[in-house]
Amino acid sequence: MNLRGLGLWIIFAVIIGLTGSQARSDEAARSLARIDEQQRLDFERGENVALVVGVSNYPAGSGLRALKYADDDAEEIGRQLISLGFKTKVLMNHQATRRVILNAIKEQGQLLESDTGTFLFVFSGHGFADSTQTANYIAPYEAGSDSISRTGIALRDLLAALRETGARRRVAFIDACRTDPGEEGSKGGSGKGTFVELDDTEGEAILLASKSGFPSWEYSELGGGHGVFSYYVIKGLAGEAVGPDGIISFNALAGYVRKSVKDYTVNTLKKNYQMPYVAGERSGDFVLAKASASPVLAAGYSNQWLWFLLLITICFAGNYYFRTNRFAWIVPPPADPGRTQPVSPEPKPVKPRPVKTRETSDPGGFTSSTAVGYLCRTRDKQVIAAIEPGQSLSIGRSSRSDVVLDNDAISARHATVRWHPDSDSFWLQDCDSTNGAWIEGGTPLASGKKISLEAGNIFYLGRRSQGFYIIRPARLASDRNAG
Repeated sequence: MNLRGLGLWIIFAVIIGLTGSQARSDEAARSLARIDEQQRLDFERGENVALVVGVSNYPAGSGLRALKYADDDAEEIGRQLISLGFKTKVLMNHQATRRVILNAIKEQGQLLESDTGTFLFVFSGHGFADSTQTANYIAPYEAGSDSISRTGIALRDLLAALRETGARRRVAFIDACRTDPGEEGSKGGSGKGTFVELDDTEGEAILLASKSGFPSWEYSELGGGHGVFSYYVIKGLAGEAVGPDGIISFNALAGYVRKSVKDYTVNTLKKNYQMPYVAGERSGDFVLAKASASPVLAAGYSNQWLWFLLLITICFAGNYYFRTNRFAWIVPPPADPGRTQPVSPEPKPVKPRPVKTRETSDPGGFTSSTAVGYLCRTRDKQVIAAIEPGQSLSIGRSSRSDVVLDNDAISARHATVRWHPDSDSFWLQDCDSTNGAWIEGGTPLASGKKISLEAGNIFYLGRRSQGFYIIRPARLASDRNAG
């Protein structure tokens, strides 16, 4: 194939790729309608406050099964809301008692002027109807399955408390099980009851994790561990539900979450599908948040003129380079038969660059008689953790991680490092992180995949400023020398 033919194939491939991307963007954009200008102005005039509650660790004897990730859900949603400009308060586990939750609603409401702003309430935990099947309750920390009408918070009381704040827009996201299939991995109570159907209430917009009769799932594979509903709320707030005007509306977020949750539970989990449910009466759509990211990039919004200009630019640039033979490095000019042509050497394989460091007997306070290695930062060469035999050292932003990294590029549970005695090497595994993990000179690992590490190999988590490597303890060095 000559140079011009190759160039035509490149342009054809780019056009096909952009056309496919265009089709996918059009599909996503149909649910991301523009918001009325008056709605935008009303949103910008008022303050926006949020109260986020997550309860995983219910007391023993409550009759409520412990959840794995409800508190992580709350922590991450709170972080996203803060980045979107909400004045946010987060209550987790023992902090989230009935009295504290109701008082926090009043306190957050005092930040608003009457009939302005948005109050967003988010709950992740257990929830079900009382024994009479007449009222729905969410379960705060001290709730009991046999006393939910006394120890829980009725949804009608919750909505009344939101109304008393005077907020113009009142929104609730409830990630609580509306049925208890009795399977590990689903949210639910002790089987005492499920939610009954909600009556629509004027002025509130409520998004529940699942319809009546369907489960609400939580899984470790989602971002290091989240409820499926909460995970897609987080992704929607992070940019997936941004409209063409840079706005996240309630309808756009609800539509994105409903479709994503249903698709994931049916196509990936192969479980009974989970379909989030919208309740409440309101006139039209309204602004939930204003995204800081570019709406074109964040939402993948289709802009036909942008694609058209991009294609024209590619065509003109390709024509110029082909005509001036600037692509001779792709297809070199024919060789002169009367002249000897140099032979290009075989390219050398790229290897991860090791840190120039010695095996240490000074692990910086992480002394251990059994450690097989020490995890170090590249920026200051400080030891930050000891790696023990049989340990899967977790690294992430969550407080549950063995190594906690306070950086916005790090996911709640980002990666793990483990020593394998058979090969006497270490393994790095990505835990479905948002920004990836990779060894220097390599490409980001696929979610859930792992790669072998030798002592001294640099690896990165999220961004290049978050570099790490492993060193061997001096004890192992002397053992190898003796052997």
